[in-house]
Amino acid sequence: MNPSTDNNLEHHSTGVPLFDRQNRELLEAISRLESEVTAGRIDIDHAFRKGICRLMRTLKNAFREQEQWMQDTGFCGCAILNQSHRYFLREIEHASCELENSRDRACELIGFLKERLICYIRTMNDGLRFHAQSRGLTEPCRNLFEITPSEFMAPAKSL
Repeated sequence: MNPSTDNNLEHHSTGVPLFDRQNRELLEAISRLESEVTAGRIDIDHAFRKGICRLMRTLKNAFREQEQWMQDTGFCGCAILNQSHRYFLREIEHASCELENSRDRACELIGFLKERLICYIRTMNDGLRFHAQSRGLTEPCRNLFEITPSEFMAPAKSL
């Protein structure tokens, strides 16, 4: 099946376990929240907002750890990625304030969040991979091409 049609994320790993683990965990958390919303297992007013707040904390912590790693290793794109992190978080916070207790709006927010994170992963990994490899910071014998399983990337199905 073509990854572009079944919504899989194909990306090049950075080879740095911290980034690869965090990217996967973030995408899994977003997909779990998406499934809960789509299936109607959580109410939009309280539980979804709580889920978004938890996700935002996770994103902030992941970005903070990544920024520290980039700074510690002298990554030249650190300032640009830091700005990208701030912009991404502001967009999510702004969108979550306008939910209007609507399941459709919540699904739009989750879709936006997933697509933005996928785009971010695709664009950031090339530079980080080159940086990590050139400085000997990657794991040896690591397969640098990874496919995120479709169960995490497929759109959630309504019941």
